[in-house]
Amino acid sequence: MNSKQLLTAAVVSLSVTMSFVPVTFASPNVQQTLNTQDNPSPQKVNIRQVIVVDEDKFRLVGAGDFRRRTIRIVPQAGETLVARYDAAQKMFVTVGRKKVVPGIRYEVKADWARIPKNQALFVIPNLLEAKQVGPNRIELLFDRPVNLQSATRAGSYWVRNNLDRPADIASIGKNDPVTRETALTPNRVAITPVDRTGTRLLMTFTVNATPGVRYTVIPCFITTPDRSGYNGGNYSPASRNTFIARRF
Repeated sequence: MNSKQLLTAAVVSLSVTMSFVPVTFASPNVQQTLNTQDNPSPQKVNIRQVIVVDEDKFRLVGAGDFRRRTIRIVPQAGETLVARYDAAQKMFVTVGRKKVVPGIRYEVKADWARIPKNQALFVIPNLLEAKQVGPNRIELLFDRPVNLQSATRAGSYWVRNNLDRPADIASIGKNDPVTRETALTPNRVAITPVDRTGTRLLMTFTVNATPGVRYTVIPCFITTPDRSGYNGGNYSPASRNTFIARRF
């Protein structure tokens, strides 16, 4: 066999060998794409509404199974709270029953859900000050505009005195619990806006406060204008909601 014949035989042999070499994808990106197509990631749940039920309870409204799910409640600054879904209560409850603080902005986050920004962000209105401005009048100042429907309802407030039992403007004594039954009633107080800011309200009682007695105003259930369904408190350690009644 001459040299030309030898070269031809070598080329044929090499072609046959290469035809049986297994094909692989050198690019990891291509392989990753194929894996994703074979095993698609779970679709995120669309959340329509976030309801802050209490300082430690949250309800998410959307089509999906929330069992074994968790959410994060992230403040502007400070510790992030984690809440787990409680099937019995049908809502998310914070681990350790840790509470959000009125007056601080939070954002609800979940890797498994799409939450609209206007629903994820929330602030619970905080009472900054309760100031006596007349013998039977108390002016309230909140840190932001409030939902007037909830803020002007007598049942959203309690007044505690430093005596053994409630009297005059107080609905509870120093040791009495805060319950719906012990809240103020419309026949005892009227609550009206002072101006159009939505932050200042005036409580006008049918009786006068007793000079020298210490009173504490306790607001609850009050939301921002775009929210509803809140059943927690609207005061914080920074609230100046206690005063000693004076003569006018």
